[in-house]
Amino acid sequence: NYQRVVTLEQTANQFFISKEYLSKVFKEKTGTSFSDYVTALRMNKAKELVMESKVPLKEIPELVGYADLAYFYRVFKKYFGMTPGKMHENLK
Repeated sequence: NYQRVVTLEQTANQFFISKEYLSKVFKEKTGTSFSDYVTALRMNKAKELVMESKVPLKEIPELVGYADLAYFYRVFKKYFGMTPGKMHENLK
């Protein structure tokens, strides 16, 4: 479900628990926050797609759950220290 909008509140409602409880238990079990976990999942999948080179770079954000292209590029650069285009170039 990382490809869709995923929020702590939606996930908590799905399991009929409070978002505060889910947040606490999630952090205890994974060692990271819910939003950081989802971001890491999305970024690692985006990196796979960039490295495979089968998908145009402009389509990757939507495939990993980001509707805003500019926001995706900011998050990607912050997470990996380079843009998707630069990472793709480094593969050559």
